[in-house]
Amino acid sequence: MKDSGAIDGELWSKIIQDDEKAFNIVFEKYFFSLCKFCHQIVKEVEVTEELVSDVFVRLWLNRHSIQFKSGLKPYLFKSVKNASLNYLRSSRSLVNIEEVNETTLVSDVKSDSGLIHEELNNEILQMINALPPQQGLVFKLHKLEGQSQAEIAETLSISIKTVQNHLCLALKYLSEKCTIYQYDFSIWIIATFSLLI
Repeated sequence: MKDSGAIDGELWSKIIQDDEKAFNIVFEKYFFSLCKFCHQIVKEVEVTEELVSDVFVRLWLNRHSIQFKSGLKPYLFKSVKNASLNYLRSSRSLVNIEEVNETTLVSDVKSDSGLIHEELNNEILQMINALPPQQGLVFKLHKLEGQSQAEIAETLSISIKTVQNHLCLALKYLSEKCTIYQYDFSIWIIATFSLLI
């Protein structure tokens, strides 16, 4: 019987060959344990899910260039650890949002880059609308309407794991599209947030 490391090696070989089924297997195998590990560091459920999802998105996007000697599992845990620590470092340096006049901030952003945001928003909405129906619905409910994964699972009568899988695949697709259109992923996130305003 093959050990987990050998199975991961086979899955990784398939992922390098653009096998999405193999990627989904790895995602389902490690997502919850990585979230548990990440939560011990950042202590915030929503942030945990975002950080782990981002690690998987980067894993897929960089699958042809990633190299690791110790195996896929250690690589994933190290990536999540680094992402968590980077988040903690950056969050300490952020201005306290309660000290910022939100109306002024939004007004400044809109006046300085209203046309750019409008164009980006249109592009992003087209990308979101191109997602498979249920995947797009899950993404909109979570990212645009702010529903939790548990709320979405209950509303759509699907499992939380299915919700997480939809979100990961949607983020992967959208981040690839942003790369194709040469949008910085952080700009995409800012533009997506502006859809809520």
